[in-house]
Amino acid sequence: MDRREDVPLDRDTGAVSGGGAMIVLGNIHFISEMYGYLSASLFASDQAATGRTYVLNNETGAWRSQGYIRDLVQLERVGRNEVKRYASTAPK
Repeated sequence: MDRREDVPLDRDTGAVSGGGAMIVLGNIHFISEMYGYLSASLFASDQAATGRTYVLNNETGAWRSQGYIRDLVQLERVGRNEVKRYASTAPK
């Protein structure tokens, strides 16, 4: 899929239909010719989503992930209109 709007969602739950998940990659932010950052997020439903920022390294002309910085955001629905937000600060 090219756009989030094209991903089929269950009308009742807001989850990706068929038990699937949507992975969204952001733009690479180059720090130098050798390093960059790439944001990525995973969405399964309103109650199951997360994101990470990956560190990229250019090894012999090929960009490879060297791991991620930290979990960015995890959400937990606690009521009909209330969401708790958790942010991890531990480097990985």
